[in-house]
Amino acid sequence: TDLSKDYGKGPLFHIKRLELDRGMRLALVGPNGAGKSTLMKLLAGQETSTTGEVAFGLRVNPGYFSQNQAESLDPENTVIDEAWAVDETVGVTRIRTLLGCFLFRGEDVFKPIRKLSGGERSRLALAKLLLKPHNVLLLDEPTNHLDLGAKEELAEALSAFDGTAVLISHDRFFLDNAATHVLHVENGQATLYSGNYTYYLGKREDERQAALEAARQAEAAATPVAARQTSTKPAKLSYKQERALESAEQLVMDLEERLNALEKALGDPDSYQDITKSQTLQSDYERVKGELEGANERWMELAEGA
Repeated sequence: TDLSKDYGKGPLFHIKRLELDRGMRLALVGPNGAGKSTLMKLLAGQETSTTGEVAFGLRVNPGYFSQNQAESLDPENTVIDEAWAVDETVGVTRIRTLLGCFLFRGEDVFKPIRKLSGGERSRLALAKLLLKPHNVLLLDEPTNHLDLGAKEELAEALSAFDGTAVLISHDRFFLDNAATHVLHVENGQATLYSGNYTYYLGKREDERQAALEAARQAEAAATPVAARQTSTKPAKLSYKQERALESAEQLVMDLEERLNALEKALGDPDSYQDITKSQTLQSDYERVKGELEGANERWMELAEGA
């Protein structure tokens, strides 16, 4: 209630009232620097608010994931031991199935954590979080370092989750499949949309068109009748904006297709026999995945700013 955060240059955001009900999966979206991660930290108790407070109901057990969660892993543990330490009563099948969803398969589960890359540690930290009995999940960029299959698995797991989740991600398809609501944060304001990411984009476009029409009518009212040259057609994106949006979306689709092809190639047993080929495929996969993350972010910036 009446939640705000001010670092001395005016409120980063001000939310008069926001209730998160059970079963609600809220995506936080908006331009970089608008305060999405800060809001997530306030919800997680990692930062204090300037005004207002975050209040949880009885028996609420929140779990928070951010990219620095990986720092809490024990470097001497193996992957499976670290996961099992969360709850030793969990069966080995469930442990290995969950780890497999986060790309730890076969002998990978016996790797010592000290030999894992930063991305692998981040995936393990997220897997650990999902093993704990949380009924509220606060996930800041959980899709980083996940391949397309793992993102789909995570979206499905969240869809089946009967608690509450708050999400930040630059992956529009993940948000579309995982979120039930969207909170747009920009210029100190927060607006709630009761629908998934596609619904949110549609409503944003409706609002943009309504604002343009209101401006057109105001201009027409202030202009002498003889000088009016108004159009009956609704305002649209400029040609340049449309081309930029179409180009960004096409790039995302092209990169996803390339990434899928590389995933299939990496999964081909024949590639294991040729170490050089396998290393090249892995290098190409990481490069294209990075390009896709950047392309997704660019597309979202264009779509949300339209």
